[in-house]
This record gives sequence, C-alpha cells and structure tokens, in this order.
Amino acid sequence: MDDLPPTPTPSISISSQGQQGGFTGLNQGIVNLGPQRRSISPEDREKFVAFLKEYKSGPFEILCSLSDVEARNFALEIQRAFLEAGWKEVRLNGNVILAPQPTGLILWIRSVEEEDLPPHGGAVQQAFKHINLPTALQTHEGQEKSTLILVVGSKP
Repeated sequence: MDDLPPTPTPSISISSQGQQGGFTGLNQGIVNLGPQRRSISPEDREKFVAFLKEYKSGPFEILCSLSDVEARNFALEIQRAFLEAGWKEVRLNGNVILAPQPTGLILWIRSVEEEDLPPHGGAVQQAFKHINLPTALQTHEGQEKSTLILVVGSKP
C-alpha cells in the first residue's frame, strides 16, 4: 500500500468588528480577538525621547484606570520614554477608577490662567504632537496650580 500524502490543514480567516475580547480555536490554533494594544514604534520613541531631551523637565503624573489593562500598559510605555529622556519626576498612578472611562490621551491642567499653567506643559504636548499622537487639553479645577496630569484613557 502506497503512503498517502498528509491531509492539508485547512486555513481559516476570521474577521471581527468591535469585539472586546474572547478567543476562538480550531484544532490547536487559538486566535485572540481582543483589541490591539497601543504602542509607540521604535522610530517614534527615538524621536519622542530626542524631542523631550531638548526641554527642561518638570513634575507630572500619568493617570490611568485600574480597570483598563491596555491603558496601563501604554501608560507604562509612555512613562519609560519620559524617564529615558531624563524626565525623572514622572509618576505613574494606575490605582484609580476613572468613571466614566476617558478615551485617548488627555492633558489636565488647572486652568488656562497663566499662573496655573505648568511651565513644561507645552513641551509635553508638543512631544506627543511630534509623533502624531493627539492629546486633548482639558481644565480640571480640582488639581493644584502649575501641575500637569496626563490621563491615558481607553483606546479610541
């Protein structure tokens, strides 16, 4: 009896629109259908860090919701880039629940009055613009004068 050729493994194409997690499998293949995580490419990271090194650093907080793992991972990546650029006073606070959950990157300042503006806020905003990561600017009356908070919300 002649040896038969192996049976080819079927190929499957799966599309998902707006699915927020879960998995599916066939035989031994598993496909994660969760949302793609945000990341700064190595080239953009290099540009971001180089840009920030040209400016005087200042303290600020990066805030993300405890309930959003993807946002926390992106916030950690952003924090590492700031630290690499020599901005040592950047603190990550991922131990809060933000409700409603914000979307995207948001810079919070106390107000648009000159005495309330953090001197390093423009550099931070321009650094993100330099790598085409849009940031919204919002006033947040509850924070101290001249402070800056970067809110990393859920992926848009």
